[in-house]
Amino acid sequence: IHTNAANPNWKNASSARGFETYFLAEANTEDEKRVAAMENEAIKFETTVETSGSDPLGFILRDMAQNEHLRESLTLATLTQESLKAVHPGPNRGVKQAPLSVLVRSFMPSMLVELGFGSNPKEAQFLLSDERQTELAQAIADACVAFLAQYDRKVGLDP
Repeated sequence: IHTNAANPNWKNASSARGFETYFLAEANTEDEKRVAAMENEAIKFETTVETSGSDPLGFILRDMAQNEHLRESLTLATLTQESLKAVHPGPNRGVKQAPLSVLVRSFMPSMLVELGFGSNPKEAQFLLSDERQTELAQAIADACVAFLAQYDRKVGLDP
């Protein structure tokens, strides 16, 4: 949930609404780049030690592992966005791509779902409702189940 403190356009934040889903890829638009920079800023608060990125073979292997799941991540993000459209009253802000740190470290199909803007009073009220939270969580879960069924058919696990 975006807040005024995290939003560089805080003067307009109270009118911001909607939901969006990100998958790992280079940011194409200025908005995607802005969100990636804002989300990746949180890394400085983490205390875990990362492995060195200076090892060329390690870099190549990590890059190959991530690239293997890019297509699946796009499919998962698209299914999730479509599922959320049925329960979220805000504007559908679409599936977007960005090199978000939380996704860079994930070596599996992955996505980041932005469910709304807490700085918008109407949207905040919607997001604070237990019933709405359950509906949103169910929409995301349904998308994940649909993705897994589709993936199983793709790799031949489901006849």
